[in-house]
Amino acid sequence: MGIYFVFLFESIIIMNRLTTLIICSLISLTSLSVKAQTYEVGIMGGTSFYLGDMQPYNTPSDLFESPGYATGLFGRFNASRHLSFRANMMYAFVQGENTGPYEMPNDHDRFETHLGELALLAEVNFLPFVAGDPQTPITTYIMGGTGAMFYQQPLKQNNKIRSVPLILGLGFKVNFTNRLSGGIEWAMRRTADELDGVYLAKGYTEGGIPDHNDWYSFTGFTLSLMFRDRSGAHCPD
Repeated sequence: MGIYFVFLFESIIIMNRLTTLIICSLISLTSLSVKAQTYEVGIMGGTSFYLGDMQPYNTPSDLFESPGYATGLFGRFNASRHLSFRANMMYAFVQGENTGPYEMPNDHDRFETHLGELALLAEVNFLPFVAGDPQTPITTYIMGGTGAMFYQQPLKQNNKIRSVPLILGLGFKVNFTNRLSGGIEWAMRRTADELDGVYLAKGYTEGGIPDHNDWYSFTGFTLSLMFRDRSGAHCPD
């Protein structure tokens, strides 16, 4: 498991640089009130879930089978009352059992894997919301984005897989104090068809379901500390 943390920490510098450039580009393309431009740093924690070849979707309860756990850090730039941008660094333990009608290869009826995620997300608030502002106490929001996921395919422990998931979700934010905000969210990650070790490849089957990619989700809480932008935007050379 340590290899994931080493890779994630080595990626922080790159992610910080990329996030700064994206934020600066967005600032230069928009004219927004200074009051709405705030920054947050926070933590997140909760439960992970898997959906795929072993656990196909049939009813809504299938979205929450075989829970794992997840935790992470994030930074958020609030560009306006309705639009925010976020960078995530998350670690998750994902597992699943074969509850579907398909026979798995080599009696592979259960899997578990540790994964790391780096992601960039956009959040759209349904109500006006400024972190730390008591006049905008709550809002619901939707979010979407993409990133990089690092894990080992369960049937090939030495095969390190990297994929770019599609991330879609929704959540709820609340201001606790003039500096502290929190919330709850649920987001699905669409990955390549290799997370559970069951997939179709190279013209032959290893037990996967055609055109069925694997998913994993995060359901949990966020807690963040707000910093207001008082010095203006400063972009790197």
